[in-house]
Amino acid sequence: MEAHLSWNPSLDPVCPDAVAVDSIEMLIVPRARDIGDFEVRRALPAPKRQMVGPFIFFDQMGPAEFVSGRGVDVRPHPHIGLATVTYLFSGEIQHRDSLGSNQIILPGAVNWMVAGRGVTHSERTSAATRKAPHSLFGIQTWVALPEAQEDAQPSFEHHSKESLPLIENDGVSVRLILGRAYGQTAPVHVFSEAFYADIDLKPGGRLPLPDDHEDRGLYVVEGSISVAGQAFESGRMMVFRPRDRISVAAGPTGARLIILGGATLGGPRYIWWNFVGSSRDRIEAAKEQWRKADWGRGLFDLPPCRPAREGPTAPVLRDVTEQSVFDRRQFVKPTLCVAKRIDENRARFGSHRPHRGGSFALALDYLSASIRRRLRCERRRTIGHCGREPGEGWCHAKGRAHPVAAIVKELAGEERIRALA
Repeated sequence: MEAHLSWNPSLDPVCPDAVAVDSIEMLIVPRARDIGDFEVRRALPAPKRQMVGPFIFFDQMGPAEFVSGRGVDVRPHPHIGLATVTYLFSGEIQHRDSLGSNQIILPGAVNWMVAGRGVTHSERTSAATRKAPHSLFGIQTWVALPEAQEDAQPSFEHHSKESLPLIENDGVSVRLILGRAYGQTAPVHVFSEAFYADIDLKPGGRLPLPDDHEDRGLYVVEGSISVAGQAFESGRMMVFRPRDRISVAAGPTGARLIILGGATLGGPRYIWWNFVGSSRDRIEAAKEQWRKADWGRGLFDLPPCRPAREGPTAPVLRDVTEQSVFDRRQFVKPTLCVAKRIDENRARFGSHRPHRGGSFALALDYLSASIRRRLRCERRRTIGHCGREPGEGWCHAKGRAHPVAAIVKELAGEERIRALA
């Protein structure tokens, strides 16, 4: 879908720029975090700015280069009270969620997952992509839901690059990812006034920002821009004053931008881990549900994974750790046992070492890491490989196959658990 910017004329180069000097309400320098094989830069929430319109979270992923066999492994995790937006400039990610969605995200396409009352999803590099060196570069954002939609049923939408409105004019290319801007509307179903767009500016290209939205922000992905003669390099987010007419110009090498904003919500939001809510009670209830690990019977379930054996009678396995998949009855019970022992040891020895996800998450991290180490050791002793891919829940050891669950049960009984307190 293509359109032109001619209806929204370029701003006068003198007067509006004089106004724009004071129109930058806030300049945000993202915090860089190394999460293993690549780096993310988090612009929102910022210490002095929680949201821009309904956008409450903004991460730049990469750019990153991966060697063969490596990739992204974001394990299943829960969300409430928000919608996630995943948009890539290069590479791909495989999205799985507890609704049964299984989608490869390609550059220029958009994934929109509404968590509502509760959803769980994972994001990984696909097995096919891992076979060769590859790259990843993109943006992930969260959109906070209005209070009336916080308990909405979870849903998932995927829209290809070709289905998103493309607006081109005089060295400016705008791909509208969601919401409404420049006379166009994206196909994503949003719950409040918003706009979110990928902008490509040729050297010297000039873009007027939408002036019919309450909150407006801009993130420089690549290149540089100038606002009222002041230059801003990549990795900067600007938040502008409402209703001021703003125009930005690309630097000598051009620029890649993300613009975002919309109507402000009725009030601030509480954030804890991956949960967003208009009240603390809502967050606390979600915490308790996740700790219970009552998959499929409470707020949360786990994403279905590919069956280990093809055929209509193959059991549905659950995607729990990076390398192994467990039947929930075999895996969750030992993890709860470990979590209980952690709590007992903390009380006994007076330790208060914090862990963001609580005792259950700490136990899960410990068991997952221990299982991966054990599997690597067992595979090194194996004569011949079983031929199954990681995640099928079995490995060879000393010439015989055994379930990974046996390793979990053994680890759950180890005295080394005391060291976790």
